[in-house]
Amino acid sequence: MPKINLKKMIYIIASFFVICLFDTSAFAKEIDPNHKGKAIIYTESVDTSEPLNDVVVNFYQIAMLDRSLNFVPVSSEIDLSATSKQILEKIKTLNISPQKLVSKNGIATFGNLNLGIYLVEIPNQEIDKKTYGAEPFIVNMPVSYADNYSYLVEATPKISIQKDPNVKPVPYTSSQSYLDAWVLLTIGFIMIVVGVGIRKHEHRRA
Repeated sequence: MPKINLKKMIYIIASFFVICLFDTSAFAKEIDPNHKGKAIIYTESVDTSEPLNDVVVNFYQIAMLDRSLNFVPVSSEIDLSATSKQILEKIKTLNISPQKLVSKNGIATFGNLNLGIYLVEIPNQEIDKKTYGAEPFIVNMPVSYADNYSYLVEATPKISIQKDPNVKPVPYTSSQSYLDAWVLLTIGFIMIVVGVGIRKHEHRRA
């Protein structure tokens, strides 16, 4: 069972109360197109539940909010119904530049964000002599909670140790299959012979 990150839990609870007490504009019944958003990305390892520092986080805006409060892709070539991986691949071909931050104390905070849809990428990177990475994912700004809209988005991607792509498993050939079959048959034959011998010996003693 993974450990509970007490520091992160306290930070989330404190942030919530600060927002409720001092930043009432963070929650609203209607979307304010002029409001700026904020995104907090927690960078912790799913393998250890410990915060990871110096993690590069890329934040791509893939859609804007128009005057009718509809999300419109920043490029006609971006399909918002596609998967996160497919969208990321398309973004790379369009040379769209992301906002880029490096996490500190397990947190990367993006502020002064225009409203829209963002794709978050945590590319494979070496941290403490291990390669970490995570699947890309989508966040909306603002995000809806019940009947309210929040201009604060928090996310904890599943950052994990990645397998070395250069290490390929040894293929299991048909010759290996035949060899394994012969080994199993030989072991089975030996066990039968030994069993028969033991029974004959016991019968003679009787």
